[in-house]
Amino acid sequence: MSSRWTCSQCGSSNSSYVVKCECGIDVNSSQNVPSSVFEAKTAWQSGAKLFQCVIPLSATVGSSTLLAEASSATEQINQMPILDLIEAEGWRLEHVNYVYRLTGSESSYKDFVGSQHSFISGTTDGIYLFRRTDRQV
Repeated sequence: MSSRWTCSQCGSSNSSYVVKCECGIDVNSSQNVPSSVFEAKTAWQSGAKLFQCVIPLSATVGSSTLLAEASSATEQINQMPILDLIEAEGWRLEHVNYVYRLTGSESSYKDFVGSQHSFISGTTDGIYLFRRTDRQV
């Protein structure tokens, strides 16, 4: 569940949230910066004292095969650059909590194998609360 974007300089396709493209260009255009950074800027400019956002940290996808073997794959998403960009807008991280959000599940029984397998898919999201600082960086 990572964000996909195309670099405006070199045209390469990038996934997840990064501050620099592989070609070295800074990611700072509206097509490349996650919406939570723009929301933070807007909240700061409107005089809000607190800013809250939800940012995905990982995505797990479960699956099973014809022989009833269940497996899962988890993609970790580095969100440190987003937090740095939000703090650069004049916010200080005050509190964070995490929640697992179930996005799907399946259970399968294979008669010819005589077994049952279950798997789930979902995301781990960070819920971030920021407090306004005296000035933007």
